[in-house]
This record gives sequence, structure tokens and C-alpha cells, in this order.
Amino acid sequence: MRQKNVDWQIWLREGADPLPCKIVITSRIDPSMPQYEALLTWVPVKSFPASTFTLKPPPGAGSITIGKLAGNSAPAKGVTGQ
Repeated sequence: MRQKNVDWQIWLREGADPLPCKIVITSRIDPSMPQYEALLTWVPVKSFPASTFTLKPPPGAGSITIGKLAGNSAPAKGVTGQ
């Protein structure tokens, strides 16, 4: 893949689980074109027990109420979160 100042390579392994196994990022801003390389290791799990997705809050945890803002709830143009 190519962006304005960066080239990306994503290497996929062959077989039944074609997951990313290597990522190479090349900067084209610097004439020396430095690269970052990451090798990825995966241990695919075919299924999860239902308990994996069950909320288990720690002792003493509580819930919060999310209310609605009155009027126009959109932030002013150019304003970011605080």
C-alpha cells in the first residue's frame, strides 16, 4: 500500500488461517527511507466459551447513567475533547 509519505507491506501466511505474519513500514520523507518491521505470531482460537463475553465487574463497582445534552450536542467547529 502507498500513502503520501509512507509505504506499507502486510505479509499474509498461506494456508487455512491467512493471518498477517509480517508488517513493514517505510518512510519516504527521509531520503534514506528508514523501515520498521514487525513479525507477528498468532495462536488462533476457534471458539470462545460464552463466559468470555459475560460482564464480571470487580467488587464495589457501580453503574453510571449517561444523560443527553440539551440543545445542540455537537461540539463547536474546531473544538476537541477535553
